[in-house]
Amino acid sequence: MTEATSVAAQFFSPWDPPPPFCSPPRDSKRADVIQKLAQFAAKNGASFVELIKVKQKDNPEYQFLFGGEGSDYYRWILFCSCHNLPVDQALPAAQPANQQTAQPAYEAQAAPIQDVEAMLQQALATCSPEVRDGFSQVLAALSGSKVGLMVSDSAKLQHLERS
Repeated sequence: MTEATSVAAQFFSPWDPPPPFCSPPRDSKRADVIQKLAQFAAKNGASFVELIKVKQKDNPEYQFLFGGEGSDYYRWILFCSCHNLPVDQALPAAQPANQQTAQPAYEAQAAPIQDVEAMLQQALATCSPEVRDGFSQVLAALSGSKVGLMVSDSAKLQHLERS
């Protein structure tokens, strides 16, 4: 997983649609603050944004971090910064499912298994031992190849038909 992809994952779920295109606020000073913060956030991650939120919670210039004026623009700039996209262009419209299209630039490629395993180990390291044990049991129950799962499903169906 690339560094940019991992930072983007701190802010945007791959299952959620991207934020809509948004023009900058009319106040150019506010737009500059938003742009600079979004660029720093894309480089430094969510912990940087949390620190800024704590330090600037009473500063009206940073209310866009709390859903105030400019928050939509901030999400758009942050998304573009995380995915190396131009901020002045909307994303291409979604194509109907029956049309063959290239994968949009903002969609993450499938992570190699080693990256998924590393992410899983990192996430489990923060869990309690009970949660880790329970998760390990679930994973053990789910392991199997596609053929093995198909054979298992077939056997279950045959058992149900006999019943």
